[in-house]
Amino acid sequence: MSSDEDKKIAELLEDIHSLRRKIAKIQTLFPVIITSLKSGSILYINDFASRFFGVSAEEAEGMCAKKFWPDLYKRRSFIRAVQQEGQVTDYETSLVNNAMEKRYVLLSANLVTHQEQEAIYMVFTDITQKKKAEKALKKSRERHRNLSNLMTLMSDTVSDLIWAKDLDDRYLFANKAICDKLLMCTPDENPLGENDLFFAQRERERGHNHTFGEICIDSDKVVKKSRKPQKFLEDGLVRGKYLALKVHKAPMFDEKGKLIGTVGTGRDVTLDNIIQNDLRKSEAMYRLLADNVRDVIWTTNDQLDITYVTPSIENLMGFTPEEFVRLAKEEQLTPHFRHQYRLVTRLLLKEAKKQEPITRLWEFEWYHKNGHRIWVETSTSAVYTAEGKFDGFVCVTRETTKKVLAQNDLEKAKEEALLASNAKSEFLANMSHEIRTPMNGVLGMMQLLQKTPLSSEQKSYVDTALSSGKSLLKIISDILDFSKIEAGKIDLEDNTFSLQAVIQSIAASFENLIDHKHVSLITEIDQSLPTHVIGDETRLRQILFNLIGNAAKFTEKGTISVHVASEGCYENKIKLVFEIRDTGVGVPADKIDTLFEPFVQVDGSFRRKYTGTGLGLSIVKQLVQLMGGEVEIHSVRGQGTMIIFSVLVKSARSADCPEIPSIAAERPAVHNRRVLVVEDENINALVITTMLKKLGHFPTLVNNGHKALELLKYMQFHCILMDIQMPQLDGIETARAIRKSTSGNCRDVPIIALTAHAMKGDRERFLDAGMNDYITKPVNMTDLITVLQNNSMVAEPSN
Repeated sequence: MSSDEDKKIAELLEDIHSLRRKIAKIQTLFPVIITSLKSGSILYINDFASRFFGVSAEEAEGMCAKKFWPDLYKRRSFIRAVQQEGQVTDYETSLVNNAMEKRYVLLSANLVTHQEQEAIYMVFTDITQKKKAEKALKKSRERHRNLSNLMTLMSDTVSDLIWAKDLDDRYLFANKAICDKLLMCTPDENPLGENDLFFAQRERERGHNHTFGEICIDSDKVVKKSRKPQKFLEDGLVRGKYLALKVHKAPMFDEKGKLIGTVGTGRDVTLDNIIQNDLRKSEAMYRLLADNVRDVIWTTNDQLDITYVTPSIENLMGFTPEEFVRLAKEEQLTPHFRHQYRLVTRLLLKEAKKQEPITRLWEFEWYHKNGHRIWVETSTSAVYTAEGKFDGFVCVTRETTKKVLAQNDLEKAKEEALLASNAKSEFLANMSHEIRTPMNGVLGMMQLLQKTPLSSEQKSYVDTALSSGKSLLKIISDILDFSKIEAGKIDLEDNTFSLQAVIQSIAASFENLIDHKHVSLITEIDQSLPTHVIGDETRLRQILFNLIGNAAKFTEKGTISVHVASEGCYENKIKLVFEIRDTGVGVPADKIDTLFEPFVQVDGSFRRKYTGTGLGLSIVKQLVQLMGGEVEIHSVRGQGTMIIFSVLVKSARSADCPEIPSIAAERPAVHNRRVLVVEDENINALVITTMLKKLGHFPTLVNNGHKALELLKYMQFHCILMDIQMPQLDGIETARAIRKSTSGNCRDVPIIALTAHAMKGDRERFLDAGMNDYITKPVNMTDLITVLQNNSMVAEPSN
């Protein structure tokens, strides 16, 4: 090997050593951590990262990285991104240290091989202070923006003209009143940067007669020269109409005391000037004007005694001006407004004497002279003498009875609409009940027929009819649930249950509904979750049945997965997050936003492939919200759907957790029981008695409550199945009478309600009446067996 080659090799080795030294140096400057891709455990952590997480390198190595991720969903998203791209740069997220303090970081990561296994090499930058600074800056900007908006809103609300100008008399600020009354700006026109001359010339170019301020003193110049606030009267024509303003102007200084412009307010005193001019010209002209004013104009002195009122008061209230002036005003107000009137007068006097009056609009209800009630609104404007002393009010009053009555009618219509909505919900619930009753006969007979000897063709027909009936029952149940939710008649129940048992039982129920040759159902529960929780197990099952059922219906091949994890605690409750994924047909992007609306389906045409009411997802959304959570859907047409929902539950103590019964511990079947059936509907009676006979029991049938009470006087039964809705004596009344009876074993015999009612409060009413349990119609054979087993522990009848 030549000396040149040796030299190049030596230089290459030196570069490699130099690079390693730089990498080592970088590792001392930034937190570095290496985690196993497969297990998530920490394989390496440098000193910088150890200090960040508050654990030593020895303690950290072998720990699961999940410990430092408060958001496990973001962690999974981060890992997927690294796997897909091979590297990730500046991934923003939050981590927690060993003391559970939250910090914001930017992660950069690569897939590497470390200790002969696939791993993720991560370098991160702590941006917590930056995030705090950004939030503080955002909050400060928001506060200043809110203050600016508030100032604009306040200035635009008052009727006075408000403005500010720079040293060249160009507008720096102009409120709505000056834009509308003087500058005559259109809604999209901004006056800032222009002076009064610009607007005067523009008005003339548009053909308007504009002379405002032409003969007035240059008040801006006076104020800038004197550097003191002053008052002026400025007037002239604006679009041919006379306008007079009482102007207060003051110099405007910056924080260093430098003059930077002027600020002013103007009050429209046009009416006052017209009145004064008319009075000077001719009392007759003033009277002529006053006599023809349609609204009522009246004036007061500084003690609020009425000094003048226009003749139009007679058209409004039936009183002549002279009668109205002498009236005790509070007596003419309806009782509800008398106290308010006293408060208003005190407020007006207080503001006026401070020379800080605000033009206000007041609404009162008065008595007309003939006794009927009228509504009026009154605007009040303070009047001052030339010396600035408060001299009374000029008030303008007009009748608003029609407007108020229209508002009242609108409120009444709103209430009626709400009542109609509630009536609709009750109607749906009642219709559901009426349908359930005959459905009991149909499905019951189908179940009984299914148990008889049948040919293969007959069995196929029966199975098809039973399946169709169950589908119809599912639709009815959806309508009932939707109506109960709309009527606000769903109450959540708290009970202790096992998440694993719920997921396993639901997965088992779909065993026969999924083609396992083409579709696999996978369930996963995060190991960090408690084994038992407290919440409404029934409603959670309903949500999962709906969502997994949808996934099964729309997935012909691929995978359906159910994952359960936690997103932390909120107010002593655990936020459970459920993720249901499928590889089904997916949902078009333009349909996703409407899927949770009631009665909405992806395909509503007559050619649609999948059936249903369109209520399932609406019920899911409302149940999730009732359980304190949220639901969202992500889908790609032809690729599948992911639905994520959350609910709030409490963690259960181990002492409160019921044991999950094994198959070996199941209660043996109960046979040879004497059962009293109280049912007035013949078909339902036939169904239930035949089912009982098939199960080895001895039913006795009566069709009303009175006959049941008579029969119980000389016969005893192991159990009573009681219909609720019956003529003469209903089920609840009969149950109460049985419990009060001293005959036989009436105080101890289990009474089970047979009902198509499932509205809020029904269960409580049944139990309060002395019943032990209830079973809903249509009666399912399996449910009947269960309820009889649950209520079989009673003493044997003595006879």
